Amino acid sequence: MIIQNMKFDIVVVSHASLDLYLDKLYLGGPVSYCGRLLDELGANYLVVGMVGKEFPFKDYYKKRIKSNILVESTATTSFVMEHIKGIRHIKISAKAEPFDIAKIPKEAIKARYILLSPIIDDMPIEFIKRLSKRTNAKLCIDPFNNDNGKFSKMQKIYFLEVANYVEIIKLSQNELVGLSGFKDLNEAITNYLSKFNNIFIITLGKNGARIYKKNEINKTVRGIDLCPFVDATGCGDIFFAGFIYGLSKEYQLEECVLFGNICAGLSVSSKGVDSIPKKEDIIKMYNSLK
Repeated sequence: MIIQNMKFDIVVVSHASLDLYLDKLYLGGPVSYCGRLLDELGANYLVVGMVGKEFPFKDYYKKRIKSNILVESTATTSFVMEHIKGIRHIKISAKAEPFDIAKIPKEAIKARYILLSPIIDDMPIEFIKRLSKRTNAKLCIDPFNNDNGKFSKMQKIYFLEVANYVEIIKLSQNELVGLSGFKDLNEAITNYLSKFNNIFIITLGKNGARIYKKNEINKTVRGIDLCPFVDATGCGDIFFAGFIYGLSKEYQLEECVLFGNICAGLSVSSKGVDSIPKKEDIIKMYNSLK
């Protein structure tokens, strides 16, 4: 795709991943789920994904995530996944390089919104800091791929530093609990998030998501629990891409969260990147519920 001199509404920067589950290899990673949804929605988007030289899904990207730049790494981040007693367990089998500002094309930096989604400590603070200085985009980040809620001291410091350079932060409820040390969601918001000036989106699974910005908004938006549940892999990425798509269309914050909830809620009935729902189904439900 020719992207020279183009200006994008949404740019997604992350790693693609290879997910091995029951001896079948799936395409994964935030850049894949986000890009697939944005392509389905017909968004004005670009994904900048880091992959290994032998990445086996390049043809898939050409057909289904067409607006892309794949940055070459020594390896593609890879996982072995299994479910034990209904709980997802993930083991890392390979890891790509961290992002470097030199690898981000200038067309990406001109975007209105840039979604950052590190998988495994692969977006150093220096990268985010330099990006924030070079762009006028609103930076949005899903800083962790860590829904078990366990964080090291260094990860907690990383979060505090990240908050200085981005506008919108997405966390799961378990991540917020782990970072804050408060088990109750309301206590975590009151005693921890109130120290920040960012917009926070806290995902609550089938219960929806909470929007919080100090002195401005603290509200839960209903979730969507309509489809037979098969797999939730990628739901957080799908939600966040849907949310930012709403921002790009000038939706109100609550409408953006509802749109993201619908995108994620309709995606759990199958497994893999092609679990992305059809645009007409998303829009029909959104119009009926907003």
